[in-house]
Amino acid sequence: MTLHSRVDVVRNWRNELVRLLSDKDKVLEEVIYQQSRYDKWKLPEFSYTSLQAIPHILSDEFLEYCQELSTQKNFNRNNAQLVALFLNNEDLLVEIISLLLIFLAGHRSVVPKIFLRNPIVTFLVQNPDIPEMNFEDRIIGTDDFRQCNCMVMSSKQRSFEYHNRYFSKRATFEFPQRCSSALLTGKETDMELAALFDDVIQYFGKAAGTVTRLFVPHNYDFNPLIAVFNRQAGELATHHLYLNHLDYQKTIHIINKISYVDAGVLMMIEDDALHTSRGILHYQYYTSLEDFFVRISEVENQSAWITSAQIPIKNYRPGKSYMSLTNDFVDLFDFLIEQ
Repeated sequence: MTLHSRVDVVRNWRNELVRLLSDKDKVLEEVIYQQSRYDKWKLPEFSYTSLQAIPHILSDEFLEYCQELSTQKNFNRNNAQLVALFLNNEDLLVEIISLLLIFLAGHRSVVPKIFLRNPIVTFLVQNPDIPEMNFEDRIIGTDDFRQCNCMVMSSKQRSFEYHNRYFSKRATFEFPQRCSSALLTGKETDMELAALFDDVIQYFGKAAGTVTRLFVPHNYDFNPLIAVFNRQAGELATHHLYLNHLDYQKTIHIINKISYVDAGVLMMIEDDALHTSRGILHYQYYTSLEDFFVRISEVENQSAWITSAQIPIKNYRPGKSYMSLTNDFVDLFDFLIEQ
């Protein structure tokens, strides 16, 4: 199969996903709820958010860029490589797009058997009832990875265990632990704050590209933001695993005399760190936008920026933090065509 043909396959898969989502397909809805029963941390709303984001990442522009990149590097795949994929139960968006990019590069994915127990994954890429979504011959489930040629992994510890065991001397692509920061001015609408909540809470704050830190002006009134966040909480407000974790975090901070803002379904702590624990959102104050740009000079490359303000650095609108992952997927495809 030529690269052009594989691009058409991925495009047809994307269009079929859009159709299923717009038609509110009952079978897809059932496998999403089945996954939430299997893994209590994977709420249906998180899966839907990831699935709705995938077509935006796999845009015609993105696919055309992959074709152009392949042409520039005189890419001509004669023999498919076996690519081990270890994402440690990452969010659905990263899992599915990684599988599709491995296919697009002409390779076959080799995944742990447990990975194929995810009913959403099998529905989307091993579905004999929907020809556009049947990549069954391109995905291998196994517990033996010695035959693999290279590895795609997350930055989490269990991935390193596999890497050290099988791939210490083989080519490896490591997904960065991507986080985003949001710049607020106090002029955001309720709709923009609601979209920002999706960026903050996706997979309980552990999704790739999720917003983990806010920059707010001095004397910022958190009450409107907290009110919107709690209106958007949905199932989070009764999710006992998450609420138990949140209570634990509050207890630890009280014992250690660390002040925090109780935002109901979140804790907000004044801290400049980009990475946080589940359920914790960091924030920092700035005195003016000029002050803000001086302060971010050191961290601009570490974070994507989410804002509704007009600022002279690359940024994404609230609710679009997943778009910050596009360059990571381009880097992944670049890695794959080099193998």
